[in-house]
Amino acid sequence: MNFFDKLKHKFSNKTTDNQPITPKKHQSKTKRVLWIIAKVFMWIFGSIFGLLALVFLLLFLPPVQNYITGKAEDFLSKKLTTKVEVETIRLSFPLGLSINGLYIEDKQQDTLLYAGHFEADINPFALIKKKLQITEIKLEDVYANIWIAEDSTSNIDFLNTAFAPTDSAKMSADQTTTQIEANDSTGAGLVISLGGIDFKNINAKFDDRFNGNDIQGKIGQIKVDVDDFDLKNLSFTVYKLLLKDTDLRYVQTKLPPKREAKPDTTSTGLGFQVNMNKIELENIKVFYASNVTGQQVKGKIGNLSIDAQETNLGTQEIIIKEVTLNKTFVSYKQGIVTTALDSAIANSAEIVAEEAQQIAGTKKHKGKPWTIQVKNLTLADNELKFDNEFDNEFDNEFDNDKIQKIEYGFDTNHIHFKNIAIKAENFKFYPSIIAANIKTIQATDNREQFELKDFDGNIRMDSNGVSVTKLNIQTSRSHIGQTGKLAASL
Repeated sequence: MNFFDKLKHKFSNKTTDNQPITPKKHQSKTKRVLWIIAKVFMWIFGSIFGLLALVFLLLFLPPVQNYITGKAEDFLSKKLTTKVEVETIRLSFPLGLSINGLYIEDKQQDTLLYAGHFEADINPFALIKKKLQITEIKLEDVYANIWIAEDSTSNIDFLNTAFAPTDSAKMSADQTTTQIEANDSTGAGLVISLGGIDFKNINAKFDDRFNGNDIQGKIGQIKVDVDDFDLKNLSFTVYKLLLKDTDLRYVQTKLPPKREAKPDTTSTGLGFQVNMNKIELENIKVFYASNVTGQQVKGKIGNLSIDAQETNLGTQEIIIKEVTLNKTFVSYKQGIVTTALDSAIANSAEIVAEEAQQIAGTKKHKGKPWTIQVKNLTLADNELKFDNEFDNEFDNEFDNDKIQKIEYGFDTNHIHFKNIAIKAENFKFYPSIIAANIKTIQATDNREQFELKDFDGNIRMDSNGVSVTKLNIQTSRSHIGQTGKLAASL
């Protein structure tokens, strides 16, 4: 084929401008335009998503988190006008926050708060459903030191000044509250959910010299597993509460100052619903002492287990399937301590009455009474001690007034029982009745001069009096049993 034949053949196959475009070629061109537009939008949205993803990933890099830590430290220091240190702030995937080494100093350059580790995990997928679901909050190695001086000033007064709201802040807060209430009324508000807490090694000290309270405490671990957490309706269901390795101490150094009586406008109800299923207490120590009255209480709980059927603290109705208490010690000491400050006080009853009036008040509230029912109660290997003493620290001539221990026989002023074991069923504590089916009570005097081998019977106390049926009492030296009924009118 020569040159002219090739040229003719080429032009014969080419479509001229006057020829119409076929529908197939027109459809192909439309698809191409749509594809180009789609690629542009995909590129735009992909760039935005990639940028957000990059920023999100950068938050997990240690240098970025160190930068955030420094900024948070500077902000808190300026806000509180005191020394604040934060060791690290870390974000974990997908949505977790941890703070390590938080230190806040008071104005006296002493430790106000130290938190070794704080951690909170949030379910990010629940945010789509407008639900802030916190799976667990962890807190470890905490020390708090709060004091109130005799002139009522305290080392946390500067916090009230730092967080005191301005007028604009109050207005903004009111607007926010109104908006939240509007959202709640339409059901569109953010729902907060909490799965549980786990606190370990919590130490606190509260020295209140103004009111005469010296409180110190250490919590080895407190763990709460939550089944239901309804903050809007103030309704909470706790599946299990664990408290272990805890030591609480309270010393009353003086009577609180007298205050003018004010009318009580508060409601007697709790205002919330709390249901608790299981409670476990292990190795709990408590101590109370009053320098005013000389009273002293010591206690140690080896193991306390409560398996509840219905425990509603809001309605004050409690039904427990089983209670087990083992290896527990309780000691109570009663007596007046005469010091230079208390020498003008001559009657212990007046002190106790004045203390009770100031602390508890004299008004009797007519709130809803508690109803408690325990189906099975088991105590084993427990110890109880009571001492009634009079001690004078400054004048030895009054030592003869101190109640001496009796060498032989049962000493009612110095009681010490060991190996206390109790089994009971259907214990009821109602407003109109107190009753229990005692299966057995066993105890031994510390000096082994009295032993209660068995005490069982059905006890009932109501407005008509006290009655005991099927009574059986057996000691190491005597036995009392009857199939009839003992009753006493009140």
